[in-house]
Amino acid sequence: MKCHSVCLLIILAANLWAQWSSDSTVNNPICTASNYQQFPQLVDDGNGGAIIVWEDSRFFNDDNIYSQLISSDGYPAWTIDGVAVSSAADDQVTPQITSDGSGGAIVVWQDNRTGNADIYAQRIDNNGISQWTADGIPICTAINQQFEPKIISDGNGGGIIVWKDYRSGLGYDIYAQRVDMNGNVLWTVDGAVICSAVYEQSNHQIIAGSSEGAIIAWQDKRYSAFDIYAQKIDNNGNILWANNGVRVCTEGNDQLNCQLINDNTNGAIIVWHDIRNASNVDIYAQRINEDGFRLWDTSGVAVCNAAGSQFSPQITSDLNGGAIICWTDYR
Repeated sequence: MKCHSVCLLIILAANLWAQWSSDSTVNNPICTASNYQQFPQLVDDGNGGAIIVWEDSRFFNDDNIYSQLISSDGYPAWTIDGVAVSSAADDQVTPQITSDGSGGAIVVWQDNRTGNADIYAQRIDNNGISQWTADGIPICTAINQQFEPKIISDGNGGGIIVWKDYRSGLGYDIYAQRVDMNGNVLWTVDGAVICSAVYEQSNHQIIAGSSEGAIIAWQDKRYSAFDIYAQKIDNNGNILWANNGVRVCTEGNDQLNCQLINDNTNGAIIVWHDIRNASNVDIYAQRINEDGFRLWDTSGVAVCNAAGSQFSPQITSDLNGGAIICWTDYR
């Protein structure tokens, strides 16, 4: 069996920390345990280092969740090869991580310990010690399957978690839950409904609101082709925009793989790849204000419609109310 390990690459000037090599091809090992480690995610620790989480198959029969802190000087600070965040029965996969604001982190993952895919979470402090129930607390254990959790900080030591949910048995919906710093879930048991429109909602993304709560965007097949929708929730789990979300783009053919950032005025800038021109895939964007209204052209503005196809956009703030966007380009 092919083995994979988790490594971290940081390119630094040669006169900084000697523990980080000036040769970018020399990397610091985070975990080299047996079998494979994959799908790493990380968050800064507030001290120039990072907390890294990954899916780990060192015990062969099950995938578990492990974590490690890499210090600012390049040293793993916790147990060699990482500490177990969850080593429950069966598989724990697709970990995501956010800061707890105190030097530790909250980790969320998809968990099969009951035989169905559920959502679990754990908080770890800056010493790698679990702060909640061993192997994690349940965020959602509704019937059928829950997949692909994402998490952001709630700004108060807890997190807001969003996932894709098949409890209806009719199609994938979007649900969310907030957990506080002590591991208490704060909204409706098994999550608040973000969108339960017909057919499939998927590829959900979440960002923090400017003041509180979160803005969530996803691709939505309620009208047969995939479109882009968004919703805003407050810190109490109340829906602030239209039921089942506001339209971001509903042009012909598919709009897919949305990403978003906060626009610093309680709204969001959302980008996606767009197949409205059936012969090519292009990049489009839209800005939504704090009340859920589109501010740019109702069908979105073309970021790139060059010849060939453009895929998989990523977006970050320009710190001036706008955005910088990059993508894969086949022109």
